[in-house]
Parts: sequence; structure tokens; C-alpha cells
Amino acid sequence: MGVEIRVLSTPEELDACVALQKAIWGLDDQGATSPISLKVWTMQDVQTGLVLGAFMENQMVGMIIILATMEPGLAYGHMLGVLDAFRDQRVGDLLHGTAARQLLARGIREMAWTYDPMESRNAYFYLSLQGGRGIRYMEDCFHVSCAMHAGMPMDRLLVRSSIKESLQHKDDITAAEAMIRYPLASPTHMPHADAVLLEIPGDLKTLKIHDMERALRWQQDIRLIFTEYLNRRSYIATSFFSEITGLGRKSYYLLSRSA
Repeated sequence: MGVEIRVLSTPEELDACVALQKAIWGLDDQGATSPISLKVWTMQDVQTGLVLGAFMENQMVGMIIILATMEPGLAYGHMLGVLDAFRDQRVGDLLHGTAARQLLARGIREMAWTYDPMESRNAYFYLSLQGGRGIRYMEDCFHVSCAMHAGMPMDRLLVRSSIKESLQHKDDITAAEAMIRYPLASPTHMPHADAVLLEIPGDLKTLKIHDMERALRWQQDIRLIFTEYLNRRSYIATSFFSEITGLGRKSYYLLSRSA
């Protein structure tokens, strides 16, 4: 089944984009982008953004919204989402790749994103596949009603990446090799090493369903470590490792001293 990526422009497409946001993230009317904002971002005469949809048999299954910024050569990735039933089919890759090529054609060379740093799937996408670098931890970044977060604070990791590098996937060492090579940071042990590992849940969605209290404890620990290393010590999240072990999926960020 082929995937068609196209620029959204009609009222029907923009309404479908709003509906998709609600389906993917459980956003209410306040949290989803308004049709007026989407219209502004898709105007042809004044280019303030880029809104693309991914279609399979004329059904919109994914979308990406990218906004202009006041920093020359930088665009901000506002939203990138795919319906659960169509994940792991490279839909997100196709959306991001198409957007990246259009941005390069307009002279944009760098992108910034924010995402939930506890989501292994997103960390892998933005750091491992797109070559991003996490530069700032943003505590309680958004204040909207969202079923996906189920009452958890909406902390975010700010990532920047070169668009040219994001089009070239890179290989990393395995999580097991990383565990041997780098010390593991914790709220009570934050070594001043050149690089440290920070563990996150391997499957956040399942954890929240079965043990929300434990998920909140994970978030508090992760918040402390990220804030100390990125915001205070100026480290950068440079890589992400995730693999299946006998104890389930294990996932780690690599936090490195900035050059």
C-alpha cells in the first residue's frame, strides 16, 4: 500500500488535520490547532509554515506542521504524528524527509523540535534517525488537556538538527556496549564524566496504563538528571540506545559534554 505525501490546503484537508491531532494525541479543542491557524500556515502568498499530510487510499494517516522562526535558516517542527495503526511503516520518515527537502529548497538548513523525552520511539526518531542533539530540558512546557499524557506534566526536550544530516541515517553502538563504556547517571549519582547514560522507560505507554505512580517517579528522576546535565552543566543529548533484553526493552540517552 503506497503512501502519498502532499501539501494540505483545502478546508476539508485542514479539518481532517485537526481531527487527526485529536485521534493521535487525544487533544481537545483547546489543544488542537485551530483551522484559522492552519490556514495561516498554508497560505501561498505569505509563507509562514509548511503543513503536509500522509495519505493511504485517500485516508489521511499522518501529518507534519512546521513553522517559520525569527532565527535565520531555522524552522520549528511543531507537530509530527501518525495514527497507531499505521506506525512502523515509515510514514513518519516520509513526512519528515519530504518536509526537509522542501525546507532545503527554501534555504532552511536547521530544524528545532520539542518532544516528550520519556518516549523511546520519539527519542530514537529525532536523535538516532534524524541526527538531532538535545540541548535543553523544558519542565512543564505545555498546559493542555491531552489523553495521551493522562495527567502527567508535559515536559519536553528541545532538539536541534542539521537538515542535511537528518537525511543521512547513522549507526550507533548497541545499548549493551554503551553500558560498558559510560557511567549511568541517577538522581543520587551524577558524575562529572565526559559522557553519561540516562535511562528512560522502554515502553512508557504500557507503564502509564499499569502503574501511573511509577511513571510519575520515573519522570521526576529523569527531570532531575536532564536539568542538571543539560540546563546547568551544558551537556548535550548526543545519542540514543534502545534494545530488547531478557528484562524487556532497555533505553538510554547519552549525555555528552558540549564541544
